[in-house]
Amino acid sequence: MESVETVRITQEMTMNLGGEPFTVQSEGAMDIEAEKARFTTTSSLAGSNFEQEQYLVGETMYLRSEMFDGWVKQNISGFGAWQNNQFAQQERLLGNASLEVTGQQTVDGNEVYVTELDIGGETLESLFNEQAGNLSSQLASDVSFEKASVTQHIDVETNRVRYTKLQYSLTAQGQELSFTLEQRFSKFNEPVGIELPEEAQSADPIEESYGQ
Repeated sequence: MESVETVRITQEMTMNLGGEPFTVQSEGAMDIEAEKARFTTTSSLAGSNFEQEQYLVGETMYLRSEMFDGWVKQNISGFGAWQNNQFAQQERLLGNASLEVTGQQTVDGNEVYVTELDIGGETLESLFNEQAGNLSSQLASDVSFEKASVTQHIDVETNRVRYTKLQYSLTAQGQELSFTLEQRFSKFNEPVGIELPEEAQSADPIEESYGQ
């Protein structure tokens, strides 16, 4: 895992709170060595879809979505983005879990070990906070995690994680929330060609856009 410099990622996250599902699908690539990433994201809630394009260069996030007039940018140096990115989360899962190999199979032409992970509440809470963002802060009080399951596919030849499915439920403020996250990793150490679009280079700080 530590030898990976570039990787392509697809991800689907679903949260269900009080019977209302919220789904986020994204695809993109990361150049971990150069600290560059790009993702295209579609969020679905109550029959409405919202699209967003984002680039991460160093500790600056560039965003384009329907919420803003053109590109905006935000300094996220306080969030530890490169320590908590999607690929780093897989390494942390492996480092904080008991792992059991339950089988071996071929997925997308790659031979993988199918593994089940047993992880503790602290790791779950950390991952939830990273994935759920603002929602996690709204539910911060009186949260308990339960019914967690983690499945990973680990490449037989390279020992790299190719797939993760994380499922759990939690109770927050008297309400039960279910959470499912699926991530697929591919094309390790192949060129990703991440370049910030020219129009994003003159992006206004996000604080200015909110103030308008």
